[in-house]
Amino acid sequence: RIQGANIGGDLSIDTTGAPAMAATGSVNSIGDMIVGGNVDIRSAGSISLVDVTSGGVIDLVSDNAVGTGNISANGGAVNVTALGSLSTGNIDASNNILLSGQAIAVGDVTSGGSVSATATTGDAGFGAVDAATNIVIDAAGTPGLISATSGGDTTIIGASVALDRGEVGGDLTLNAIAGDVDAT
Repeated sequence: RIQGANIGGDLSIDTTGAPAMAATGSVNSIGDMIVGGNVDIRSAGSISLVDVTSGGVIDLVSDNAVGTGNISANGGAVNVTALGSLSTGNIDASNNILLSGQAIAVGDVTSGGSVSATATTGDAGFGAVDAATNIVIDAAGTPGLISATSGGDTTIIGASVALDRGEVGGDLTLNAIAGDVDAT
């Protein structure tokens, strides 16, 4: 458990190979994490963090769920992979954002590059998604976005698709595999 951290360099935590932590292997913080460099957390259990701010890249990989407050990578990309559910507050990155989980629930997403998200078994819910280049949201359930703003193409795929509003610099693709497209 991490009380909170203010680190000038990089932060790396890996519980996947630690025999003593193999039973749970979870990483939890009860305070904000502010890291000047990269953040790399790999957990055999879940990852539960308050707000995470990095001057570099943020990589969070969990064999279970990931739950965080806001995530901000001021100098790089954000990559979050959860074999369980993924839920965060707002995400802001100066580069690409890559998200993967069984189900995804995220606030607003702002990327200086692209945004790519995959919900492998459930829904993918977002606030406003804003990417300098492309947006790709793919969900086994229903992907829902309050808005999508991209400098390039935007593709949203799911059983049903919901998009309240969009401003797309390239092509817009809304693909409902088994249900309706709800776009305004």
